[in-house]
Amino acid sequence: MRILIVDDEKNMVEALKIMLENDGYMINSFTSTEKALKFFKEVSSDLIITDLKMPIMDGIEFTKHIKEIDDSIPVIIMTAYGTVKTAVNAMKLGAFDYIIKPFEPDELKIIIHKALSFKKLLIENKELKIKNEKQYVGSSIQTEKLIEITNQVADTKTTVLVRGESGTGKELIANLIHNLSSRKEGPFIKVNCAAIPENLLESELFGHVKGSFTGAIKDKTGKFQMAQGGTLFLDEIGDLSPALQSKLLRVLQEKQYEKVGGTTTITADVRIVAATHKNLEEAIEKEEFREDLFYRLNVFPITITPLRERLEEIEELTDHFIKKFSYEIGKEITNVDNSFVKALKNYTWPGNTRELSNFIERTIILSKTGKLSKSDVNLKQFSKKSSSPKKSLEELEKNHILSILNENNGNKAKTAEILGIDRSTLYRMMKRYELD
Repeated sequence: MRILIVDDEKNMVEALKIMLENDGYMINSFTSTEKALKFFKEVSSDLIITDLKMPIMDGIEFTKHIKEIDDSIPVIIMTAYGTVKTAVNAMKLGAFDYIIKPFEPDELKIIIHKALSFKKLLIENKELKIKNEKQYVGSSIQTEKLIEITNQVADTKTTVLVRGESGTGKELIANLIHNLSSRKEGPFIKVNCAAIPENLLESELFGHVKGSFTGAIKDKTGKFQMAQGGTLFLDEIGDLSPALQSKLLRVLQEKQYEKVGGTTTITADVRIVAATHKNLEEAIEKEEFREDLFYRLNVFPITITPLRERLEEIEELTDHFIKKFSYEIGKEITNVDNSFVKALKNYTWPGNTRELSNFIERTIILSKTGKLSKSDVNLKQFSKKSSSPKKSLEELEKNHILSILNENNGNKAKTAEILGIDRSTLYRMMKRYELD
């Protein structure tokens, strides 16, 4: 790691140089911010340590120039003028931290370690985003097959129906389809059909013209129009009302629609990816879902396996979420004990990947040591599996739901949020396990 040191006091520069070279760092040191800035433009560094008060260009201005060149470089500011105002100004400009002179060598070493670890996380996060902004993590046989068929259908015009339990990552697959298609430069627009009231959903999908109904004070652009040239993701398609099912069927058949209250026919150049956790075949039998619409949507079905059937991915997913949330929260996790991952594997995750993600995020926030072990998994449902796999699944799931409900005084909305599932899924589970 290359560290750039700037301080107009030559003795300070030499002392820091010797100390940090002994720790294995490559050091470039300057007593002039102008010379240091010129050097930085030619030779990149991993970290910068600069004094605050220097002639011509002080540490604040120097930091500002550094951040304009490379915003990812952590900067540590040394100051003998440790006022709150100075610290705030430095942090506002993007300084990683500041240290007040005189300081103990170990105090600076700790800050350096944190800054370089943070930069490492930043680089890893950027690499993950470059690899795929909306990647689907996992290397099990089921996930490899899922990615394979997703790749096969992505760069086609075919309508796709993504099926799977809540929290399995249906939106990630829809986004992956878009990113791998020839429409990737176009918009990716998503609509949760279950989250929008029925009387507003038609306007949300197709738009409306001014005066078409009470409250329509101006023209509205619908999601179909917003997705023109791109992909429209219709999540929870099984919750569409019969009337809207009929209108959607027409768009799929004729590629045309009108705004609510409008007479102008609009051509829809939109690729449809739909998703549902519902059993649409059962809904057809109960006459809750149109059979002809189902066949239009189900041209290319993709089914995501629930997390409990691919528990071998827990370690990989845990590692991914730890890196993700460590960066987002700004808290370094230095060690993950095997007992932590083992405890996670002893649970069935009814909320699937979303529940695991929520759990990891919450655990990192609560962590005081930067280390994760079995003691951080302190819920009863993470006990060892019983000799009967079926009984274990049911007991673990029931106990976990009951535990979260109790923790939140029976608040179902909060319980569903913590579990990473929607309320309708929670209600079904409560009914199945007779939880009052």
